Amino acid sequence: MRLSEVVGELSSTALFVDYDGTIAPIVDDPRMAHPAPGAIDALVRLCGLGVRTTVVSGRPVDFLATMIASAGVDLIGVYGLERVVGGQRSEVAVADELRQLMASIERDAVARGPSGMTVENKGMSITLHYRQHPELAADVAALAAWLGTRWSTDVRRAKQSIELHPQVDFDKGSAVLELAGNESSVVYVGDDEGDVPAFGALDVLEGSGLSVVRVAVGSPELPQLLEALADIVVDGPLGVVEFLTG
Repeated sequence: MRLSEVVGELSSTALFVDYDGTIAPIVDDPRMAHPAPGAIDALVRLCGLGVRTTVVSGRPVDFLATMIASAGVDLIGVYGLERVVGGQRSEVAVADELRQLMASIERDAVARGPSGMTVENKGMSITLHYRQHPELAADVAALAAWLGTRWSTDVRRAKQSIELHPQVDFDKGSAVLELAGNESSVVYVGDDEGDVPAFGALDVLEGSGLSVVRVAVGSPELPQLLEALADIVVDGPLGVVEFLTG
């Protein structure tokens, strides 16, 4: 199945894709998560065909911009808290306060976390990684629960990691609803629990008369809920590239 086969006109399509696990393979060191071969070329090509193309990620915009240095591809970082849209960068008004909050959480996480856990400060969110030490799952979950209560943050499970997010009304679903525009078709491609709200946003858009396609990225770690909600399941990031280039 290819993108061109599931939408009417590419030039009236809005495409949203996640980053980690979707256009970039998940790796032990998050800093080394580079796009799969052909992924960026596929996004650039679609932009040239008139597809409104957006990468929606929990990653900071600075990281995304480094990996996706391409004019025409919009970037939504930290689940909508910061963005580059139409070449213009913006962030939520309380960004500085949220960064201070996350710095405090990072200090607690480093001080109290088990040896082998990695703390990733994304500026306005924190991720606790245990991929290299899966035996730490229960300890990391307990720490995340404690941090969430202490600092009044949302705790979200991800792939062999747990994320701490400020309690603000932003997620991938709200970003999709805001940026879908006037296109007649909307496609979202994702691989994790954080993408479930985006699939929910497509439900809303479908109810308003738009054509929508929910694409899940298959892997041994694909959440059952996301797979159940998907219209199409592709095989890993290379399957995403194939879907986008066909």
